[in-house]
Amino acid sequence: MTVAIQPAGSAASRAHYQDTIESRVDLSTNADLLGPLATELERLTGTQAVAMWGVTPGGRSVNVSKYERLQVGDIVLFTRRKQVFASGTIVSLFR
Repeated sequence: MTVAIQPAGSAASRAHYQDTIESRVDLSTNADLLGPLATELERLTGTQAVAMWGVTPGGRSVNVSKYERLQVGDIVLFTRRKQVFASGTIVSLFR
């Protein structure tokens, strides 16, 4: 099992956290983007609204190799101001 540290301290990442983790993402509204994954996420979570977090590849694609090491069941710790303020378990990965 891997523990991923996800910084969420900048204004943009705080807004993203609010929109996609605290407020959740409605699977039916995004079914066109998610395709069959929408049904799978609903099955895995038992709900139509799920927490999702995305990352960009980053400079020199530094985040790509980090993403490729993640697996279902890994833990994600969200940090802000040098403290963990939330955590989650990965139930699905997609690109």
